[in-house]
Amino acid sequence: MSEQRPRVQVGLGELVAAVPHIAGYYPSDGSLAILALDGARLGPTVVLYAQPERPMTHLDLVGALDKVAQHFISEQFTKCILVGYGLAGAELASRADIVLNLDGVHAEEAVVVDGRRWRIIGPDPISTFDLLPSPPASIINQYPTPAPTREAAQSSMSRSPLSVHEQLGRVAENELAGSKQVSLDEVTGTLREMGANIKSGRTPDVIDVARVAAFMASHANNRDAVIIKLAASSSELDAVVGLAQCARMCQESAVPAVAGAAACVGYVTGRLGVPHVSELAQMAGAENRLGQLVRFCAENGINPQLVRESLERRSKSMSVPKPGLRPLEHQSIGPPGPAI
Repeated sequence: MSEQRPRVQVGLGELVAAVPHIAGYYPSDGSLAILALDGARLGPTVVLYAQPERPMTHLDLVGALDKVAQHFISEQFTKCILVGYGLAGAELASRADIVLNLDGVHAEEAVVVDGRRWRIIGPDPISTFDLLPSPPASIINQYPTPAPTREAAQSSMSRSPLSVHEQLGRVAENELAGSKQVSLDEVTGTLREMGANIKSGRTPDVIDVARVAAFMASHANNRDAVIIKLAASSSELDAVVGLAQCARMCQESAVPAVAGAAACVGYVTGRLGVPHVSELAQMAGAENRLGQLVRFCAENGINPQLVRESLERRSKSMSVPKPGLRPLEHQSIGPPGPAI
């Protein structure tokens, strides 16, 4: 996965401005963003967000930072940049600098963002700088437009109104009955188009959503084929965005398959942040083993490369059947063993 991380030729101020795009939302005061960085290679970004109802204790912080360090090191990143938000975030950054250094991750810079200005944290007074209105296009193009708050990012993952699901359910019944069966290439092409439309502010067509969802829910090999195809490319951001939106809109019967797949692809490719991956895994349901596995990996800093290797093994012995064959729950990703 590390080789797919975007290379950046930007200054510190541009990286600070990029945090909301990378995290998926604008961090609130009291939050701390940790960006893994190795030369021109931008790695994972983790945001420890403020919870006024439950202030973070020192033990909470140390435990969280230990996991962050393990995750960064597993992806061969040993340097980072700390971005604290507000006075409380600046304090977190100073404490994180010490803890991460003990864990083997060196903070090259620590900065604090206060409103529309930022400054480097240090013992001597340092000039503050205006926060850039947006990072370079090279970074914006790698990530979706951020939500205004973490709560808004979470609500964007919520399901669509029931009337839409009822309409989709009727369309899906026709699709599964064979009125128009689609191929893997058609499905991934539709997902790319859906993602591009979303980035332009347009809502995906419900028939396209139902058709994609019916294809993926009809057989585990179909679901796995979509995952493998999207995970194999570093240039499928639109398709990943489309798949995540499909999970939010699709008929109820297809949610486990589509949401689990979206969580998996988003995690393996690094195109979706941990909060989005966790939300999609939750949407897939507690009985969806793929979703729960990906959620566990994402929240515990397990190297996505392990999931990628399982996908690669699966792809060598997999064929894509026509819709409507074996039930999804009896299929798996990876070598013979318990179903995912």
